[in-house]
Amino acid sequence: MKRIMFVTGHYYRSNRRGGIHWLAKAFHRAGWDVLFFTSGLSYFSRIIKDHRFQYPVMAEANRILRIEERFSSFVWFTPWHPVKFQFKLANRLAAPLFARYGNLSLFEAENAIRRMDVIMIEGGAGLVLVDRLKRINPSARFVYRVSDDLEALNISPVIIEAERRYAPDFDLITAPSSRLLGKFRHLSNTAIHPQGLAKELFDREHRNPYKDSSVPNLISIGNMIYDLDFLKRASRIFPDWRFHIIGWLEKVPQNSNVIFYGEKPFEQAVAFMKYADIGLSPYQYRPGNEYLSDASHKMLQYTYCRLPVVAPNFVTDPSKPHVIGYEPGEDDSIRNALERAIAIEHETIDPSPVRTWDEIVQEMSAAIDTRFEIRKHEAHEKHEKHETRES
Repeated sequence: MKRIMFVTGHYYRSNRRGGIHWLAKAFHRAGWDVLFFTSGLSYFSRIIKDHRFQYPVMAEANRILRIEERFSSFVWFTPWHPVKFQFKLANRLAAPLFARYGNLSLFEAENAIRRMDVIMIEGGAGLVLVDRLKRINPSARFVYRVSDDLEALNISPVIIEAERRYAPDFDLITAPSSRLLGKFRHLSNTAIHPQGLAKELFDREHRNPYKDSSVPNLISIGNMIYDLDFLKRASRIFPDWRFHIIGWLEKVPQNSNVIFYGEKPFEQAVAFMKYADIGLSPYQYRPGNEYLSDASHKMLQYTYCRLPVVAPNFVTDPSKPHVIGYEPGEDDSIRNALERAIAIEHETIDPSPVRTWDEIVQEMSAAIDTRFEIRKHEAHEKHEKHETRES
């Protein structure tokens, strides 16, 4: 039985389900022993009111918790972790301290790390741990899962520097989008593994959650770099349409046609997608986040449900005609996009390109093995050349 550890900022039992959650479960179904390691949680997180504190993270902190057979979680709570301050000087002064994040006690997780065959790190504070993890378990295969462009996120410069420094040391760098791999194009250890979908959850029978299906019901899932201005404009332009919002947002428009549910378990959110008329992906623009045209998990979910998708122009793709673009901040553009989307026949939308997480994991496992053997061979050749020169 193989063992794999996922190092991520996500908490496993959170209602917010990132791709790393689904990857972990797919590896588990494939017979692996899984440890889901939550990083980037500290007293700093308390100060900024981190959403993960709504869960029992403190009760679970720094001990391995068994979720089910062959699947455990570990919440690493530390005195501090790398964060981004408002002022550049503060970031420079804090950098030496934050760079030592990987030296803090790993508690009982350290013994588990020694037994891992694969350590997969998702972009975030866990990148600062690479050197420490390699010292603990030099024989493990190291994988970097690039879920987001770190420079498009509000993240510590220390983490961005760790990504740059350690990228060549990974056996495999995998991303759901070719655009996300752009900064690593000088490396040979990269591969594209797209987002998958837990199709079985969508294929089940679900009850229609919408009380009134005589008017258009639009669904928005998640809160990543969310453009609230779009929601304000769209709900004002179409006062008779219903805008259903699932995910934690601040300052939601108080319009009567905006229904805010907060966070819901993913299984409950599926029904809202299946019975919606349009899926909304109102991302804010930040330099580099064009990759979301290929990597957005919710846009993939909408597509599988055969929903027309309304999203800003910078994440549209000509190969996906059901994704209708708009220009942020422009009423006429938003009106046009929504009117075009509501006119699309759902049956014309092709969900066949969407793949399961089990398929993705099968390919990813093969890529991990292949890259590991290549790097082992390269290291052997380098060692032989060095010995030849010495002699």
